[in-house]
Amino acid sequence: MSRGTSTARTRWVDIAKAIAILLVALHHSILFLTAAGLAGDVWADIDDVFVVFRMPLFFFASGLFALSVIRRPWARLWQTRLALLVWVFAVWSVVRFGFFHIVDSPLPLDETKLLRLAVAPLWPQTGLWFLHALVVFFVVAKLLDVLRVPLWLQIAAAGAVSVPFFAGATVGKISYDGMLQYFVFFLVACHFRDRIIPAVQRCGIVAAGVALAVFGVGYAVVAVLGIENLPGSLFVLAILALAAGLLLSRTIDRGEPLGRPAGWIGRQTLPIYVAHVLVIGALTSLLSRVADTTALDVVRPVLPVVVMAAAVAISLLIRRAIRDVPVLRYAYEAPPFVRDLPVRTDQRKSRTVDGKRRTVDGKQRTVNGERRPVDGKQRTVDKEWRPVDGKRRPVDGKRRPVDEGTVTRHTPAPPP
Repeated sequence: MSRGTSTARTRWVDIAKAIAILLVALHHSILFLTAAGLAGDVWADIDDVFVVFRMPLFFFASGLFALSVIRRPWARLWQTRLALLVWVFAVWSVVRFGFFHIVDSPLPLDETKLLRLAVAPLWPQTGLWFLHALVVFFVVAKLLDVLRVPLWLQIAAAGAVSVPFFAGATVGKISYDGMLQYFVFFLVACHFRDRIIPAVQRCGIVAAGVALAVFGVGYAVVAVLGIENLPGSLFVLAILALAAGLLLSRTIDRGEPLGRPAGWIGRQTLPIYVAHVLVIGALTSLLSRVADTTALDVVRPVLPVVVMAAAVAISLLIRRAIRDVPVLRYAYEAPPFVRDLPVRTDQRKSRTVDGKRRTVDGKQRTVNGERRPVDGKQRTVDKEWRPVDGKRRPVDGKRRPVDEGTVTRHTPAPPP
């Protein structure tokens, strides 16, 4: 693949992530502002349009390059993906716990209970659930791959579970509801990347326009008929929204004025995701104090968009301000002691990949099929010959060369 193709491919996937994170930020902006009485109900209607749009697109884009990751050894999977997600989830759960003790939220987030913070790794109840879900997705996808579960069965099972949860089924927690809804999108993207990417690459602005129109018509039909809870209706609508989002991303990628900044935002989704809710909460608290001013009335019709844009910008500024500050920079990256955890736990059993001898539990061994002194007795693992107790012994009753060009005859040794 040419470098140009690779760059274009990567950028439109980043643009898809940018669209998704902006819609997530807009969603939270609408939630906070409408709860505080600072935005009209029309914004809630607008938000409903994107319910099936933002998260399927987000998880799908996250899964497009996941296959090579899940096929790495477990230690490498931890070091390259899981350590970051687990660490950032833990750190920002604590940050949110402290933040909402200071800043009142108009929403019943209930993130100030210590018990809920303690069980968050197993039972997440905050807006950080996307990170938790990604950890579960990577682990489950790898387990399915290791166990060689047929791909058709993986997709069919994930889809069968997704349909009822789109129709309103729930386990009572947004994280697990989301996992059961969206795992199929991550899984399909992970395993069918080589078909999906060329297909999207070939499509142009006309295809994007048609996809958006089909999604719009589909949404109107579902809304007018009131069949949101009909099993399969929102699932199909989510597929239409996903197609529209991917083709829209590719169309934006073709236009340099929008493509470059959109791609850049898509590569900054982590700092935006973890911090934007806190910024929106702080801005909502401040705006509530000037709710009756003329200045706010001027921007009120578009206030959710303004707050969303400000939250994204401030989140990125926070990241930029602390990225080189000792300790604080680990708000966005896993420290070495977390990232290298699998390596450190295996230091008692030092091994090599270059075939050189290393000590294992005090006994010298090799990993390339050569001699291994074990308990003072020299052995091999290639089944050629074994000097044991100073006597040559054949293996399987066959002649074995001892030195190059020399053959010795042996009679089979009696079984021990």
